[in-house]
Amino acid sequence: MKLTVVSSTLALLLACQAFAYAAEEVKITRASLLTQPCFACHGVNGNSVGLPIPNITGQTEAQLYEVLMALKKGERPSTLMTRITKGYSDEDLKLIAGYLATPAADTKPAN
Repeated sequence: MKLTVVSSTLALLLACQAFAYAAEEVKITRASLLTQPCFACHGVNGNSVGLPIPNITGQTEAQLYEVLMALKKGERPSTLMTRITKGYSDEDLKLIAGYLATPAADTKPAN
């Protein structure tokens, strides 16, 4: 009985330690948090699964920011994105564009 309790406790401690190391590797930033809603429609990797939702991968920060600002100002027609972008500051949209334009952004899961 004691051996089972000790073994179980040890296993639990080792599992917690593994989770702690994994958590240290995750870099949560304001940009990563702001970007998470994008992946719901544009796909986990920024590659949408169908029309009319465009892919957002493969674009530069400048291109993405320009599109986001045009949507926010109503200069680019959209059913939903115009409303969504109005909820973000210009600085937030710059962070989103920068995050999505980074090479690693297309490998970050939307959790």
